[in-house]
Amino acid sequence: MELFNTLQQLTAAPGPAGFEGSVAALIAELAAPYADNIYIDKLGTVRCIRSGRQPETTRQTLLLDAHIDEPSLIVTHHEDDFLRVGTVGKIDVSQLPGQQVTVLAGETPLTGFIPLLPPHLLQPGEKAFSPDNLVVDVGLSGEALKQAVPLGTPVVYDAPLAPFGDGMATGKALHSRAGVAAALYALKLLSGKQLPFDVAVAGSVRRGVDAVGAVVTARALRPTWALVAEGVPATDNGRGIRLSDGIGIGTGPNFDPTLREIVEHVAAQQSIASRPYVTVSREKNNAKEIQALHTGIPTALLGIPVQGLYSPVEVVRLSAIALAGRLMAGVAEALAADF
Repeated sequence: MELFNTLQQLTAAPGPAGFEGSVAALIAELAAPYADNIYIDKLGTVRCIRSGRQPETTRQTLLLDAHIDEPSLIVTHHEDDFLRVGTVGKIDVSQLPGQQVTVLAGETPLTGFIPLLPPHLLQPGEKAFSPDNLVVDVGLSGEALKQAVPLGTPVVYDAPLAPFGDGMATGKALHSRAGVAAALYALKLLSGKQLPFDVAVAGSVRRGVDAVGAVVTARALRPTWALVAEGVPATDNGRGIRLSDGIGIGTGPNFDPTLREIVEHVAAQQSIASRPYVTVSREKNNAKEIQALHTGIPTALLGIPVQGLYSPVEVVRLSAIALAGRLMAGVAEALAADF
């Protein structure tokens, strides 16, 4: 229940790319009991650092990274009684018609929806929805609409987290906030442990746009190792990872093989359900960006299976988030043992 409550708070906080302030502030609050130093950088990434016992001048760092932005829309212009919007990050526009959304205008967000022309009003050959005709209706018009919703206003799904089936949850932004919840859980599990190095949890901004949050954080902290936790697509067709498979351990050209072996060893030692999650070089994620910085940063990906990726009704197993947190903490202790 505690994990569900944490995830509920994280998903309720709006965090479209470039506007992640609310969720960053929440992460800082949730991490406060377990971190020695918390700050939000100039781009908006929140960094929560647990200090190691080595002298600060020689202390190394394990980075636990999870991105905090979510799929969103942005108001591009006003059109009659509607807001014309464009997509930001990964959004399948075919899922948008009829969806309720939250327009983040000023201090009081507005409820809106993406209209769909009723079937009985369609002309022969006319489509009820076209990706090129994406608008939001907030029940205002004319000057009132322009005053209430300036251009550049972000729009997010209105899909509060809800329990689903046996031990699962459904809602928006789970592909990002599940990784955050796992990293925060790892920080909690490490509370009271004596580690020689710093452990830094980073809630990175703008992963869905340019991954600049993770890049700037890794450049600033210069971590010795990095573990990236994020949602990966779950499938039931036998060609990918399933919701019931536990954790997907990143395998492919973007991941350090030595660190991956440590992750696999810890998973086996602690009976953490896992399987390889094979990615190709063209796939973009924070792990790929981090590993190429400085002289190279050994990086591993912990994939949390999420069904309906980037949709308003993503589904995740709460146990998978807990497993990811346990795996992160276990890797930290394994690295400390070999220090």
